[in-house]
Amino acid sequence: MNDSELVLKILNGDQESYALLVDKYKNAIFKLAYKFTYDYPRAQDLSQEIFIHCYLQLENFDNRSKFSTWLYRLAVHKGIDWQRKNKREPQFTELDELQNVGRESSPEEIYLKKEKTLWLQNALNHLPEKYRKVLLLYHNQGLSYSEIGDILKLPVKTVETRIYRGKKCLREQLTTKQEVVQNELSPNGA
Repeated sequence: MNDSELVLKILNGDQESYALLVDKYKNAIFKLAYKFTYDYPRAQDLSQEIFIHCYLQLENFDNRSKFSTWLYRLAVHKGIDWQRKNKREPQFTELDELQNVGRESSPEEIYLKKEKTLWLQNALNHLPEKYRKVLLLYHNQGLSYSEIGDILKLPVKTVETRIYRGKKCLREQLTTKQEVVQNELSPNGA
């Protein structure tokens, strides 16, 4: 059963269809929510808020775009709202959250991976919002330029330009951070 059929059933009162829809998109929405919160429990809360908002707004889905595009648009806007309400640096949890790191990784490798992740997250948080949004949708959700354009209501060329400029800003921030660290660690460093 496709998404449009599920939406129609939900609008006719079928709660099981809504559970199927949530189950289909819960991982993608959680990943997106995590990129806004950088905190597992907060990402879970934000994901729930997104799905509640989706349910309440479902009658506004008009089938002109794919359901996934509509849902991602809602999720991005909820994520942006969350960030505005919680203007602060993201909370980072301890190393046990790095469950993706293999058992054979040394403590140094785990530490370096954590540091790189923190640098990248910090750099992303300092990007202008217009660049951060497109980069998150492109890299973390794997959406095409066209899908991002649909979600954010932007021309494809604008999406392409923002991704390019966002990557450039990230590179500059990370290069500057790396130079500062190297200067601090050098024997003659300031």
